[in-house]
Amino acid sequence: MSMSVIVLAGGHSRRMGVDKALLQARGQPLLARVVGRLAGLSDDVIVSTDQAGRYTAALDGLGVREVIDALQNAGPLSGLCAGLTAARYAQAVAVACDMPFVNAALLRWMAEQLPGYDAVVPQTGDLAHVGDPAHARALRTKSAGLHPLHAIYCKSCLETIHAALDEGERSMGGLLSRLNARRVGIDDLRAVDPRLLSLRNVNTPEDWAECLRLIENE
Repeated sequence: MSMSVIVLAGGHSRRMGVDKALLQARGQPLLARVVGRLAGLSDDVIVSTDQAGRYTAALDGLGVREVIDALQNAGPLSGLCAGLTAARYAQAVAVACDMPFVNAALLRWMAEQLPGYDAVVPQTGDLAHVGDPAHARALRTKSAGLHPLHAIYCKSCLETIHAALDEGERSMGGLLSRLNARRVGIDDLRAVDPRLLSLRNVNTPEDWAECLRLIENE
């Protein structure tokens, strides 16, 4: 299955205090690390951001395209809109730029579940066996346990996305409520990613310190 890859990098990183996409891990920006881990999925990799040239230097030599959010200050839904509009293929991976352990194998498996649906999205439920209490808390705080910024979307979702934006919708969860989305549960996710590290993201300096520790132990 041919698909595009969209990395969403238009956020303001308020809780981090600095631009998350430019945090350094093993000598490269976090954004470049995420792109590199996904590059094998597609020959069409797109970074959606809020301003032209914001990450040109960080992405130098990686062969990606940068696109600008469809609407300013409209959150990741606007970034997804811009990414899907630019996507060359009928389906696309969409992930946030602050997920240092994105797993191409898991996303490829999720894409295989897409036929018959508009989207495929992880939904974490019972987290008692995640092992890392901080990671379990982070996963649990997601809206309804959904992870819409680690998901697969059909390009045909664009009509629904445009309608949602026009109606003032800014929530990714709100978009999913309008789509025929397949939700994949924790057991299926753990079959490919036993520690569920793929879903771990970075919001605070404490999050980043823990991620750096894990990166150093890879």
